[in-house]
Amino acid sequence: MFPRISRRVVVGSLALLAAACGGATQSGAVTPAEVEAAAARSPSAVAASRLGKHCGAELKIRDKAACYLESGSEQSIDPLFELGSTLAHRANASDTGDPLSWQDFTYAAENAGVLAAKTREDRLYAGLTSPDETHHLFAVVAIRHMLAILRQGNAHGTAADAPVRAERLAHAHAACLTALGAGYAMMVRAGADCLREIGDPTDGGPLLEAVIGHPNDSKLQAHLASVALTVPHFPAETLPRLRPILEQPLTAHWCQEDIDLKAAICTILARELPATEPWPEEAAAAAAREVGDRRGGQARLACQQLAARPAR
Repeated sequence: MFPRISRRVVVGSLALLAAACGGATQSGAVTPAEVEAAAARSPSAVAASRLGKHCGAELKIRDKAACYLESGSEQSIDPLFELGSTLAHRANASDTGDPLSWQDFTYAAENAGVLAAKTREDRLYAGLTSPDETHHLFAVVAIRHMLAILRQGNAHGTAADAPVRAERLAHAHAACLTALGAGYAMMVRAGADCLREIGDPTDGGPLLEAVIGHPNDSKLQAHLASVALTVPHFPAETLPRLRPILEQPLTAHWCQEDIDLKAAICTILARELPATEPWPEEAAAAAAREVGDRRGGQARLACQQLAARPAR
């Protein structure tokens, strides 16, 4: 089953890959409804049908994903989902997790996001209700990239894309918050990356809850904490629950993410809590001692600075 994939460590599996999104033109201010109406009237469905004949089995997976992107059609999103499912199951069947399949999975999902940015988003959200769980992850990656394309003005130009992005944010935000609470790491990571793209200032609480909720996966925790650093505020009642992470000793098999996690938490606490609270300094001192001379100069510095903060 697909959740099994989450227990693999696939380096860079959800990294943002370069995607060709050219063809953006500045067409003047239009409403989101006008953009979607124009997409519905466009001949892209015919183009998709024509290109579909040339996006067959003889093409390599990545070339096939590029072929569907070239169609410019909303209808090409569905075969991209199927490509993603094929790649995810291929990775799941591999003893090594097949990192190349995950890179191609991301590429296909981001192409679906480009098409949704240029047309409509409905097919992405349909993927979230699919019985194929690989479609859920694919959809979240695609939604994040759709918002990035609209933010950059690479669908129909900045003036046209900005109101479309604004209109789509609420739906995307709800979907990505749900992904953040998923039971497997790859979906949680994708949800966090999507929230980073959205940039809602109220997401600090859910992000810290996710950090706290995955105590046995420091790589995921470190990634979540790095996203949390981009949020301006956090619920005060959540912050003391970070203390055990700072005070937890590093194991004999520690990794760089263990150190990065402590640094991120020290940075958050220094920013959020007043110096009248003594416990952050105590926890930061413990973290700085634990990091010691390991490969964590910046982490040690962040925690040392918090530990040395003068009381007021």
